[in-house]
Amino acid sequence: ILPDESAETIEAWVRDLCERLQVEVLVTDDADSLKTVADELGVEQQLCRAHVNRNVHDLLASLGTKALTQPDRVPAGSGLSHAQFVDDLQQLEEIIKGLPHDGHRQLAQLAERYQVAPPPRPGGKASMWYRLRLLTLDWSENWARLTRFQSWRGAHGERLDGTNNACERAIGWWIK
Repeated sequence: ILPDESAETIEAWVRDLCERLQVEVLVTDDADSLKTVADELGVEQQLCRAHVNRNVHDLLASLGTKALTQPDRVPAGSGLSHAQFVDDLQQLEEIIKGLPHDGHRQLAQLAERYQVAPPPRPGGKASMWYRLRLLTLDWSENWARLTRFQSWRGAHGERLDGTNNACERAIGWWIK
């Protein structure tokens, strides 16, 4: 049992596991501390598809509700529209769930479109436009972590299924 969820504690634990088990790929949820650990250890990372899909669906549903019920003002001079925003939400969900071969390019285009969204003022709340700016940038930067399972093969032809369901089942059987 780990005493806390700090990056240092997780890194020490994962470093030990990686050395003992000769880990090549970590399959994890989307926690930033795990990305940091994977990078520092020099191992590849696959973000769990089940976790990502669930989180994407929830985030985009929240933004869609906001856009349809209480939309924020369109950023001045942006050329964006509320209709475009809703269409982009749908496109984003399709990209993340479907992982098309050109998904990284599509995400980069969307991230560029929303770069005009200004950050909130100090102490202010981020607009739906700015939130979408951050999400598209994050998913674009993490595309390799989202799609690693499509190309990774182990020394003996092993494949990743793109989820950490085996780990989740073990936790359910032995810990919960």
